Amino acid sequence: MEKEVLEVVLKKLDKESRIASIIDLQSVPALPKGENYTSTILRVTAKVVLGNGRLAKKSFIMKQILTGGEAGDWFKENNVAKEESHVYCVIHKNMNYLMEEFEDTDETLWCNFIHYDPKELIIVLEDLKVQGYSVVPRQKGMDLDHAILSLRGLGRYHGMAKVLEERGIISKDDYKPNSLLTDVKVIKSFLHAGILHTSRVMLQCWGQDWEEVGKKLIISFEDFYEKYKNLVKYEESEFTVLNHGDCWSNNMMFKYDFQKRPIAVKFLDYQFPLRTSCI
Repeated sequence: MEKEVLEVVLKKLDKESRIASIIDLQSVPALPKGENYTSTILRVTAKVVLGNGRLAKKSFIMKQILTGGEAGDWFKENNVAKEESHVYCVIHKNMNYLMEEFEDTDETLWCNFIHYDPKELIIVLEDLKVQGYSVVPRQKGMDLDHAILSLRGLGRYHGMAKVLEERGIISKDDYKPNSLLTDVKVIKSFLHAGILHTSRVMLQCWGQDWEEVGKKLIISFEDFYEKYKNLVKYEESEFTVLNHGDCWSNNMMFKYDFQKRPIAVKFLDYQFPLRTSCI
């Protein structure tokens, strides 16, 4: 087949699957109340007409950063929506190129980015749920298979970040010390307050099995801060790379095979990237 003929075929194929128009939009909360602390997250379903005239449904995730209260002021001051969009538009885009360069056929560790509205602080992303991904319930936690897959994914992510750093695409000067690690006021009002709130929710809603854990989380700020300072200490080394910054089970989604075994992981919420030790 001649190059010109193949070019026409591929362009026609792309046009047939492309969205030509939107007929209707519906949105519902994507998460139960209390499952997200930084954003209002909606699942937007669009009834569309494709380029070939066929009707179809497309689903997207729309995140709007919270701007109310003390936490909202901190989110605006640190421009977390812009930080996340930069990770998707620049860093993940170059990680995609890196995967192509080294013929890495594993799935990406992030969802596809669609749009960022800096005025409304809205980020639009692909809906991983329709791709077969789901979150492990936080009360259940992760078993060994989920943990191994997550750690392997982090290893891949840190490895690609190190290559991009060596190529000058990621600069350590771009990432200042995270105020979640250094600002006592933020640590007290955001992290310590979050621990106490989690304790209250456990004791009130999670049942007797969580009562002992919930009571252990009732800790004074002085004791919490002393432990926290030791946790976040690190020294510049060859293992210092760009980190996710908020990597825990609620910010991961897994895909499963027919035997319900996890086979792929994607990380969510890249709002607090920081350059620190990856070990």
